[in-house]
Amino acid sequence: MKIAFLLPSLSNKGPVIFTYNLIKGLLEIGIECEVFYFNEPVELEFSVKCTKIGFFKAFDFSSFDVIHSTMAKPDAYIFIHQNNIKAKKVSSLHCFVNEDLVQLRGKLIGGIYSFIWLYCLKNINNLIFSSNEMSKYYFKKLKENKKRLSTIIPYGIPNPIVQKIDDKSDLLLRNLRSEYKTILLGCGNLIKRKGFYQLINYLSKNDNAAVVIIGDGTCLDELKEQAVGMGVIQRTIFLGFRENSFNYYSYCDIFCMSSNSEGFGLAMIEAMSLGMPIVCSDLEIYKDYFTSENISLFQFGNENSFNSAINLVINNKEKYINGSHTLFKKYFSLKTMSERHKKFYDFIGNDGVNLYV
Repeated sequence: MKIAFLLPSLSNKGPVIFTYNLIKGLLEIGIECEVFYFNEPVELEFSVKCTKIGFFKAFDFSSFDVIHSTMAKPDAYIFIHQNNIKAKKVSSLHCFVNEDLVQLRGKLIGGIYSFIWLYCLKNINNLIFSSNEMSKYYFKKLKENKKRLSTIIPYGIPNPIVQKIDDKSDLLLRNLRSEYKTILLGCGNLIKRKGFYQLINYLSKNDNAAVVIIGDGTCLDELKEQAVGMGVIQRTIFLGFRENSFNYYSYCDIFCMSSNSEGFGLAMIEAMSLGMPIVCSDLEIYKDYFTSENISLFQFGNENSFNSAINLVINNKEKYINGSHTLFKKYFSLKTMSERHKKFYDFIGNDGVNLYV
């Protein structure tokens, strides 16, 4: 079997990292893969052949059994060139398209982009979702299609190999560690839906805590201004974007998934693989996997709920360390994700005969 993966770029961002990991797992079980992309930057070094192609130029994919697209531009490419692509077409969905694009681009532009993306998706018959909630969301938005086949496969990652960080960051984080009892960690794009402001709010009522935020984005200045205004900037470290951010997790106590919307969250899964206790917003997308017995859940935007969730972990740390690691082994290993993708590729290759995904 030979799979062509179609990506917007080779940037070091969630959906691309997902594909990077998936390819690694598929290679281990004997699946041949290649990557095709449209734009810069090239930040990830894939272990397979990567080819830059033009969006409006048809490429010859006749040697591939499946073309697997991820994100809007690849899905649009498949739509535009569908008559020239004979391979089975698959798309992985990583976000709630309308809500996420409106938050990122604004109501007008985000709404237009959302409409176009959904229109393109209506012509891709094979879809992969990370949760049952995401599956239900898209099937409400896409027209009925009796040929459409889908499956739910949660994200999987290889066990991270933690390496030493640079001396300057090491000293900065060790000093923070020595001064404060609890270090909260947020990691991801610094955009509104990520809700990182909730971590900073926690500091205003908890003098023994500090916050480390890894990432960059449009809300960076806003978050810094918030920390200054609350008088907690000395307890808030903004590390900016860091490659392999999991190398920094051991300096912190609690990983906070604070978003109001998520495709899933690779940084959180990395934290789980390392046995880091998790505080997570109580989103529908996670209810297939998480319970309050293994993850400390809170209501997004409710300051008291967030603070209580943090304090619950502080008072029951071993319970949530064990719960986090158990969930990772059960649902989010790279081997499990790769084998389930192979089954789905086989399934659509047989036109839906013998459903076992």
